[in-house]
Amino acid sequence: GNNRTTAPVTLPIEEVLQTLQDLIAYFQPPEEEMQHEDKQNKLRSLKNRQNLFKEEGMLALVLNCIDRLNIYNSIAHFAGIAREESGMAWKEILNLLYKLLGKYAPGALSPPGKMAKGGILEVLHCILIESPEALNLIAEGHIKSIISLLDKHGRNHKVLDVLCSLCLCNGVAVRANQNLICDNLLPRRNLLLQTRLINDVTSIRPNIFLGVAEGSAQYKKWYFELIIDQVDPFLTAEPTHLRVGWASSSGYAPYPGGGEGWGGNGVGDDLYSYGFDGLHLWSGKHLASYLLLGMIEAQIVQIEMSPTCLLPVLCPPGRIPRAVASVNQHLLRSDDVVSCCLDLGAPSISFRINGQPVQGMFENFNTDGLFFPVVSFSAGVK
Repeated sequence: GNNRTTAPVTLPIEEVLQTLQDLIAYFQPPEEEMQHEDKQNKLRSLKNRQNLFKEEGMLALVLNCIDRLNIYNSIAHFAGIAREESGMAWKEILNLLYKLLGKYAPGALSPPGKMAKGGILEVLHCILIESPEALNLIAEGHIKSIISLLDKHGRNHKVLDVLCSLCLCNGVAVRANQNLICDNLLPRRNLLLQTRLINDVTSIRPNIFLGVAEGSAQYKKWYFELIIDQVDPFLTAEPTHLRVGWASSSGYAPYPGGGEGWGGNGVGDDLYSYGFDGLHLWSGKHLASYLLLGMIEAQIVQIEMSPTCLLPVLCPPGRIPRAVASVNQHLLRSDDVVSCCLDLGAPSISFRINGQPVQGMFENFNTDGLFFPVVSFSAGVK
């Protein structure tokens, strides 16, 4: 009758495990230490075996086996259908099937590639990238299974890599897979919808341009002050941006979308501007000289300096801040008065904060362009 219970299925576990191990060995790539000619012959034979594996429909068979084993979500669940001793082998069989897929994929021919690492998610990603025909075997159930890995692994980039590889085939969008991913992922998750506020850096300058030329009678020393009305340190998760300094018309061009990540370039974020934020001097790839006391740490060696010695230090590539000292040093804040001095004769740029000199300066920079005062700031600064 309908109350009859199903007896546990007896599975030849040892035979299954041995068969899978033999197949994995069958697709083992040649060793790196082999002679070139022998290695090429081995690779040719391996490629033929892979093609045979594909032509005989073994790829679809392995994927079907993985599908059936993935129905069970734990060893105990599998043991309830098969015998208890079979349940213990469930995970091992599943891992061997994924390894077999990895040996089949073209990426297996290059041991340094991702496939050599042997992780299940890496195997899936490589197969989808290097064997686009595998996309024909992907169904909605597979996509749901991959998305379910997000519950198990969290926001693992490997899971997202696999989902991304389902969306493209030879550079062409696979709309069906894209729609399935959106339908199954977005309604109950905010994974792709999370955003955050990012400081948008803006720069302002007066219409004053200063330069030097041979025979010019223009003054070479200039000075301006900036009075800060208000600074809110944190309006977003990132600290408020505020720098003051000088920039050159040779290349400084702040614009939305520039800089690192989002936002615009600030003073000191490129090769043609020199900024100060209260604690650091900012510039990119320039010779900056520092008036420091006692021991000055260069990029590679430490050099003992006299109290008033100027040491030219090559800033590393990119926007590298250099810490400087001053009385009651702090990030620029409300009611501060910053003085910015430019000497085109030296050339040098120095700063004072609330009348106290900053023990560091820029020196030996290019003076070909026209210089102008500039301030860069984000929201929260007046």
